[in-house]
Amino acid sequence: VVNRFGICYHAASLVGAQGAQNMPNEDALVADVPLRTHPTLALFAAIDGHCGPAAAARIQDLLPRAVASAVTRNAGVEGRLSAEALADGMGAVVLTEALEKLDADLCASPDCEHCGAVACVVLLWRTMPYNTDARSSLERTSSVGNDQAINTPRRGVRFGDPATLQGICATVGDSRAVLLQDQLKGPGSHRNGVDATFLTGLHRLNVPSERKRIAKLRGETRMRGGEQRIFGLSVSRALGDAFVKRADKGFTGTPELSRVFSM
Repeated sequence: VVNRFGICYHAASLVGAQGAQNMPNEDALVADVPLRTHPTLALFAAIDGHCGPAAAARIQDLLPRAVASAVTRNAGVEGRLSAEALADGMGAVVLTEALEKLDADLCASPDCEHCGAVACVVLLWRTMPYNTDARSSLERTSSVGNDQAINTPRRGVRFGDPATLQGICATVGDSRAVLLQDQLKGPGSHRNGVDATFLTGLHRLNVPSERKRIAKLRGETRMRGGEQRIFGLSVSRALGDAFVKRADKGFTGTPELSRVFSM
């Protein structure tokens, strides 16, 4: 999709990797570019459902509205959040508020009593206006269905200073974002490989920090040694799964936030 934000993106999902070709697709994608009534923001999310597609579908539908509302709520009389405010902590506040509100809404829905989803959410903002001349040179090369799109600039088009894009990532569960950045030898040098950095950790029961967090919320000193699942789930955080959250105080929908990154 050609967009006003100057971002090219592609998404695809695979069903039946383990031979279960007849199972429903529990994956969902969010790409709200720009974010609703906030032209300097863009929202992306990868959502991986479990125990049915209902939770992932509801998150896909409600997440953009939840994030846009959180932005408006925290923007005050100006009606917008500056890039400085977002980088100084408001980006984390917005995503945390939106995801916790969304989790509460899911848990109140009968459709999400016994199903849920893990999610990786990225909020991007521009520190400088996007070059509209570059935008006009975007050429749509492919668009398939609702979950597959490729945007490719024509050869020679430049999208300006990469530092004009910043962002923050929030994850719940074991879906994560990887930031890829060129390694440079010095000013004016050619590319020298790529740095790959996970922006957040994994929320699984075999991660020591998660086991410690769960034990504390349960009021215990530590988890049982052989405990690797909660009601059959290997993740320690998810959106939805209302019955699990009622039964186990350690299971939560609270996200982990990354550092603010530049692109």
